[in-house]
Amino acid sequence: MTSHDIRIHCCGVEEKGHCFAVEYKNEVIFLDAGFNISKNYYKFLDLGKDATYADVSKTIGAPILDNVNLRNVKGYCLSHEHSDHVSGLPFIYNEVCTHTWSLTPVFSTKPTIEGVKHKFRSHHIPFDEEIFISVEDKSVI
Repeated sequence: MTSHDIRIHCCGVEEKGHCFAVEYKNEVIFLDAGFNISKNYYKFLDLGKDATYADVSKTIGAPILDNVNLRNVKGYCLSHEHSDHVSGLPFIYNEVCTHTWSLTPVFSTKPTIEGVKHKFRSHHIPFDEEIFISVEDKSVI
């Protein structure tokens, strides 16, 4: 594979979730970020009630992302706020920040962004408001 080939990583598609990582010239953009946490419910229970979000991310989120170069993630594009399209973003975002220490932008509509912010807050994951970039019809990113 040359650096100009496009690679599409299908992440978590064997479950109810939509998450694709598109890689081009060694840069990665996520298209949606959903995966089904209920499929991993027993792994989640094994972590115990005092588990941190980082513990959950490493146990459930990381295996789904094994083939994606997290150091090269440049952003996320979310189609809409249904959980099968956004539920994995806090996990993925946490993993990417662990590998890069950088803030990567999240592109979506205002309603989707508000739903995603709620997910971050409910899981006590800190985030910078500036990562969220609202798009409208016919926007070009």
